[in-house]
Amino acid sequence: MKCDINVTVKLSRKIGFILVLSTVGLGIWVTPHIDWQILFSKGNSALCPFCRPSAVLDRSVFYEGPHSLGLITYKPAAEGHVLVIPKRHVMRFEELEDVELIDMKQTIQRIDQASQKLYDSTSYLLFQKNGKAAGQSVPHVHFHYIPRKEGESLLALVIRISTVALFKPMSWDEVERHKEIMSQYMQAL
Repeated sequence: MKCDINVTVKLSRKIGFILVLSTVGLGIWVTPHIDWQILFSKGNSALCPFCRPSAVLDRSVFYEGPHSLGLITYKPAAEGHVLVIPKRHVMRFEELEDVELIDMKQTIQRIDQASQKLYDSTSYLLFQKNGKAAGQSVPHVHFHYIPRKEGESLLALVIRISTVALFKPMSWDEVERHKEIMSQYMQAL
């Protein structure tokens, strides 16, 4: 049986590397290690990629509710993987206001309706990482919505989710294409 071994070594607060040993070779990837909790400990949204005007939001928002946004993720773990975020900068789930929670729930329901039509999905995986120790990579509450079909391997998805940082992101053209398709399905509801 062939098995890859992943070892992560943290060199400093800012730089680390991932060493991947496998039966086919050796690879090293340099990856940033940013201490988001320190950087955003006072709720500063100035550097948050979901708050500041940027190409990320301009190119990836496919749905806007009163208090939430639906975004195409640039590193999807599966076809149809999207994010749902509150418009207001909130680092942790328990800081959300009731009106934001209700709107995010409604956004997720609409995304699921569109995904059932677009991807022929019958189920979905919904998760949110709350804090650095849980693996939260962006200091802004965000839910991952991943549509699922009967017969798809959950183990393969879990492995993909765990290693998605190692994969090449979609091009902006791909993100915009997915945005347009999802926008059309959302508007048709």
